[in-house]
Amino acid sequence: MRIVSSFALFCLPFLSGCSVNPLNLSSLPISSSIEIRNEQTHSWLATAGPMPVASMGLKGRVRDAFADGEVVGMTVSGGGMRASAFTLGILEELEEIQTPNRGEDSKIAANALERVDFISSISGGSWTIAAFLANRFDDPGGTLKSKHDAIIKAFAKTKAFKVRCFANGLVNEVTNRKTFGEIYSGKNAANLPQVFFGSSLYPSQSPFVFTQSYLQHYRIRKLGDNCAPDRVTITDHALENVQIGYAASASGTVPSFTSAFGITDLCDDRQFSFCNRKKAKKSANYVQIVDGGVYDNLGYKTAFEHLLTLRDASNGTLPPATMIMIDAGTDEPLQSVRRSKRNASNTVGYAFASSFPNQDATYTRLAGLQFRALGVSKGNTVLLDFDSVAGFDPAEFPNALDDLPELADYAARGVRCLANDPKKGSAPNKLKAPKEMPLVETSLALLKSRGPDCVRMNFARAGYLHKTSYKYDEYAFILRYQLGKLAVRMNRQKLDAALDRSASEALPETVKPQPTDLAASRDGP
Repeated sequence: MRIVSSFALFCLPFLSGCSVNPLNLSSLPISSSIEIRNEQTHSWLATAGPMPVASMGLKGRVRDAFADGEVVGMTVSGGGMRASAFTLGILEELEEIQTPNRGEDSKIAANALERVDFISSISGGSWTIAAFLANRFDDPGGTLKSKHDAIIKAFAKTKAFKVRCFANGLVNEVTNRKTFGEIYSGKNAANLPQVFFGSSLYPSQSPFVFTQSYLQHYRIRKLGDNCAPDRVTITDHALENVQIGYAASASGTVPSFTSAFGITDLCDDRQFSFCNRKKAKKSANYVQIVDGGVYDNLGYKTAFEHLLTLRDASNGTLPPATMIMIDAGTDEPLQSVRRSKRNASNTVGYAFASSFPNQDATYTRLAGLQFRALGVSKGNTVLLDFDSVAGFDPAEFPNALDDLPELADYAARGVRCLANDPKKGSAPNKLKAPKEMPLVETSLALLKSRGPDCVRMNFARAGYLHKTSYKYDEYAFILRYQLGKLAVRMNRQKLDAALDRSASEALPETVKPQPTDLAASRDGP
């Protein structure tokens, strides 16, 4: 009873939202100071951090960002299986967009996905990016559309694994145990984008990106997780030893659900102050790797850092660049409170925000500005999120739903909306597939009958409904996958304009930036 009472007293300030100061505390219940650092720790943290995210350390095996005189980057957010499905739909649809190719043979047409030079991905988005890489290895000349059924079946098999062992599902079923070294030494390696799987370190909430520079800086010699403590043995800090499925799963290790860790030799000589704790001993040689969303759930920070490195490598002038940003987040930027709650401490909300930082407001305000500061024009940043399917107009997009019957039916029958007639606005907001799938025309007619708000907003609402989950649900996956396809179709003009503008402004061959051993100069010795 004493233990329960003490725990309750400690947690009460964080969990109560009924008063301003429930325990009449005059200071924070936890310390906000840090232990004194020694000189070695100060030097390591302040001046010897990981090198800029320039490359993955796989020299000569990845797509050259400067090969065609332009840079095309992609950021992919977290969001569990919702993000995985949404991202898969977007990637497949990008493959359908044929664009001019400014590579070695300008007569060869390339699709929009092949134009992407690098990808910064987080959590659930990383799971699909890992599947994309694995399938490019298995079938270099194939397309995601042709491999769609195989990818879906692979994701479905992850249901057999407990959440704490989710890494086993991705490694064994989705990516077939392929390592970075195998993926980027395959037949299609030259056309593969650099992929930065983003994780975070607990408790500092600092980034941990799967590149050789990070493995080297933290002296990682082994990687593991709940169900496989000795999953990856790393020789010479080489990223090529790491399974892409492990990197993707570590990117999505939400605290309290699952975890990953790195065994380091940072504390072998105990020179750092964080190694000299009581009872530290061997346990101090572990760093805990948690969900990338703790640092950046949208992937844009690592992308920004990488663009900075590319700019430095090209004599301070970034080539014409395009950023495609995928966001499967569901949080709205503003919510009101009742008058009775206006003076409440709102500690429950703060507790949730502190346990998994919500960075949507920062992203919304600064992501575009950051890229523009590097020279990426406003028209060359294209955001694909659930809001990008808001304002749907059947007259403007007459064929956009032709092969998306599940999404059309769900928007018409399963999503509440602000209909002109409140009696017609009711809907269950439940994910339940119909026994027989109606024709798209039938669903669209029903949607129109419910009012203009339903038509214009129900597709966006279909994305925002329901929680983030590790669990694969076939119907939910189909809906978000189809939403991804619709997002690209409704924003096709923006994508075409951005990629065409980037290609037309690309630097001519005579002045094209020529980075000298970029990986070696930026990824450590």
